[in-house]
Amino acid sequence: MAKETSPTFVLKVKMHTDESDEKLIETELEINRAINNTCLGELLKREKCMKRTKRHKQLIRMYRAISKKLAGAEKQNNKASISFYKLEKEEVNGKFAVLRKEFGVSEFSIHQYMNPIRSHFENQVNANVAQKTATRAWNAFKETMYGKANSVFFKRKGEMDSFEGKTNGTGWVYKNRKIKYGNQFIELNVKRNDTY
Repeated sequence: MAKETSPTFVLKVKMHTDESDEKLIETELEINRAINNTCLGELLKREKCMKRTKRHKQLIRMYRAISKKLAGAEKQNNKASISFYKLEKEEVNGKFAVLRKEFGVSEFSIHQYMNPIRSHFENQVNANVAQKTATRAWNAFKETMYGKANSVFFKRKGEMDSFEGKTNGTGWVYKNRKIKYGNQFIELNVKRNDTY
């Protein structure tokens, strides 16, 4: 079942920050960078272990053979064969899913892996923000896993330029023209007649 999406937008507003606010934001960015890179590294390691197994190699051979037969059936416009090979392909994809789950190559398992990393940083980063960062790493890894990208890129120190939460209810919250984080408030530079 497809995930429901709600309309989203990005609004850039300058913040009135002092030195302590900037230090807090930089710390948050660095911790999220560490979480992102660690999750990416772990996903690559798990995938490498999975690809070494005989089961994975057999599934790859099966998938390629079925894809070749399917292409031939589509060329001949043989509808019965096309539907048969599509079913076989779905079955192999199901076996891939089981194998990935077994080796922890999934978004859910990387969320679980991220928890001790967050604890290492004394839970300075909100759980929802850290989870969203792990999801970001998963999405980057997923692109390479399905062949849509050649490789993942680890972020160097100072390269992480944003983080986000899952909702506007926890973590860094926008409320009454201010950003609230814990007990701190950061004023925003909002024009009086700005309707947004």
